[in-house]
Amino acid sequence: MTSVMTRGSTFFTGVTGGINGTNMTSGTNGTNETETDVYIEEPCIAMLSFGLWFDKICSELLPYICYEDRFYGNATMTNKTLHNATLSWTRGPGDISGYRVEVKSTDYNLTLNHSSLNQTYDLSNLTAGTQYRVQVFPIKCGRDLNPQNVSFYTKPGVIQKLSVTNVSETSISLSWLAPEGNRDLYNIQVRGEPDLKMTTRTESALVKGLIPGGSYTLEVNAEVEDKSIEGDRRDISFYTKPGKVSNLKPSALTKDSVDFQWEKPTGNTSGYRVHAWREENNITSDIFWKNVTNTRLTVGNQSSGAKIWLSVVALVPDGSVEGERSIEMGLTTPGKVTDLLLVITANTITATWTPPQGNYEAFSVQLKLTASNEEVKTQNTSASQLSFTNLKAGVEYAVTVTTLNGYLKSDPETIRNFTLPLPPQSAKIDFFNKSHVTLSWKAPMESQGVQITYLVKYFSEFWNDTQTSETYATNYTFHELHAGTNYNFEVRVKAGTQESKPTETSQTTSATVRVRTMTMACSSSEPSICENSGERTEVLKNVRSSQHPPITVHSSPDPPITLHSSPHPPITLHVYCSHF
Repeated sequence: MTSVMTRGSTFFTGVTGGINGTNMTSGTNGTNETETDVYIEEPCIAMLSFGLWFDKICSELLPYICYEDRFYGNATMTNKTLHNATLSWTRGPGDISGYRVEVKSTDYNLTLNHSSLNQTYDLSNLTAGTQYRVQVFPIKCGRDLNPQNVSFYTKPGVIQKLSVTNVSETSISLSWLAPEGNRDLYNIQVRGEPDLKMTTRTESALVKGLIPGGSYTLEVNAEVEDKSIEGDRRDISFYTKPGKVSNLKPSALTKDSVDFQWEKPTGNTSGYRVHAWREENNITSDIFWKNVTNTRLTVGNQSSGAKIWLSVVALVPDGSVEGERSIEMGLTTPGKVTDLLLVITANTITATWTPPQGNYEAFSVQLKLTASNEEVKTQNTSASQLSFTNLKAGVEYAVTVTTLNGYLKSDPETIRNFTLPLPPQSAKIDFFNKSHVTLSWKAPMESQGVQITYLVKYFSEFWNDTQTSETYATNYTFHELHAGTNYNFEVRVKAGTQESKPTETSQTTSATVRVRTMTMACSSSEPSICENSGERTEVLKNVRSSQHPPITVHSSPDPPITLHSSPHPPITLHVYCSHF
């Protein structure tokens, strides 16, 4: 018998025997046959699979070799789930007696013979997320044809206990438990603003690049290495932490309320939770807790000088997270002092007052010159009185007391008064004539360098006439005076309703000269009588004693005689004697 040998994919199907009675071995389907050493009459010749020939009893059933072209098939996997999959393959050529299916993975090994010719098989009891290598060998003539190969992954399982472990303004930390079976990596999908994708091989992740106060849904699923199949997704919704409000500050302060305002944080926020509390004498007490949506809030109905604290945190709609607290203190304005009084001397002012109700820390006491509005001194004190020394005499000062409470100030309380005046120095007459007198003086030593008010006054005893004037200068000219009249002058320093003692001087205005001519008729027949000087003198005496105003008598050739008798202006009388 002759036969033709062909080579299979992994081995040859051969026959066993010997040539010329020698011992030969061969393998059929890879198994050894029993060695033979028997003489055979009329043998048949058989060929070994590796090409040797040997004798064989002709009545024995001898193997044969089928010859086929190389087979190319196609195996596919469908309906892949966590633990199952459906295998399909291409029918082998010619008379196929069956199929051998081998399924292998790192921890799985399955070999089965499949005689059905419908070329499908349902795999079960697989491990989720695991790669399997499948070979389907068509069996023909007792040998394997080329296998149909396919690799696939079962579907990964669903992750367990997805949770958020930490939330910040721009990131979130996640953790979860691995699913059943195997997996190679995890796919993370962030849905929100912005949408993000990332992968990781561990059961935790840090997602960055989010916006504060943003709303997000996060999906996580297991995936296999070649990303051919992924597990079902498990999702979780969350908000990132809102930002911290900025520029929280008190404003619009009154004696019983504080108005706070702040600026919206970066990102999103649904509102704010505010907490207000009061601090008095190192004891704190809550005022209120409330949620608000605007960025302004008034804390009212408080006492003067109260210390009010406010904390503000930004919120998200579900209240799951909140922003960092921003805290600021505000003070109601303190009350103003009452009963402000001044005790004064020529160079000191002592201010006293009654403190206000409520809280305060100190008092600011300011001293100003009223005339120039120049600040002399400002001093803070915790007492309810303060003295200013080395002041100018006769000057009006304004004392302002303001209650302080931190950086806040009450409405000021102001009172004005003059220091006691002192008399001016060195009054003197600088000029005079018939109707004018110019008077000058010096300021008191304690009033040098400041503006004070002077009262200047004259008095005429004869005319019973007086006049008073005010001036800031240190000289004054009186007008429209009577000629030849004696005037008394005085200068005082005026300070409000108070006057200093006077500085005095006097002056007589210049006289007005009038001339009268008298002719005396002498009735004596004797010239010697009229020319007698004694007779003329007697006549002149009689004239002088009878005249008002004063008379200056000129009796030629004698010099004139002037008689003074105020207040009339002087008269000069010329007396001439002649003979009749």
